[in-house]
Amino acid sequence: MHDKRLSAANAQILSAFDINVTLWATRKPVQVVWSKPSLGWWKLNVDGSCRGNLGNCGGGGVLQDHRGRIKVGFSAHHSFRTNNEAELRALLQGKRGYNLWYLWDYWDALLLELDGVHFQVVHQFREGNQAVDYLARRGEEGLNWDFVSGDDIPRLLRGIIRLDALGIPSIRK
Repeated sequence: MHDKRLSAANAQILSAFDINVTLWATRKPVQVVWSKPSLGWWKLNVDGSCRGNLGNCGGGGVLQDHRGRIKVGFSAHHSFRTNNEAELRALLQGKRGYNLWYLWDYWDALLLELDGVHFQVVHQFREGNQAVDYLARRGEEGLNWDFVSGDDIPRLLRGIIRLDALGIPSIRK
C-alpha cells in the first residue's frame, strides 16, 4: 500500500527496496464548546486525572447554572488508583456535594445515588471541559479544595470559566 501523496513512480522505487510506507491517520481539527445548561437547570461537569494506570490520580468538578456561573466546585486527591476510579470518584463527589470518598464499589453506589433522579450523562471532550480538567490535574498533584464563590477561584480558573460562559470555542486536534 502506498501513501496517496507519493507518485506511483516513487511508490514503485520504495517498494523495490522493500521499504514499507505507513499511512498515518490524521484527525481534522474540530471546534469544541462548553454548553450552558437550559434555563432552570444546573450542570455538573466532572473529570478524573491519572498519571499512569495505576497511578497517582485526582478529580475535579464544577456545578454551574444556566448563565455559566459557578455554584460550587472541588479538586480532590485520590492517591494511587486507576483512571476509571478517578472518573467515578469525581462523579460521586460532585453528585453528593463533594464530601464522600470511602466507597468500595463506586459504580453501584453511583447508581443508588441516582435512583429516582432525572439525569443525563454526556461525554465531553477535554477541550470543552477545561475547567474541570484543570481541577482534576490539581487534585492529581495533591490539592484537596472546595470552593463556593468566585472570590475563592484562582485567576487562571476564573478565566477558563469566563471563556466557557462566553461560548469561546477550543480546538481539538
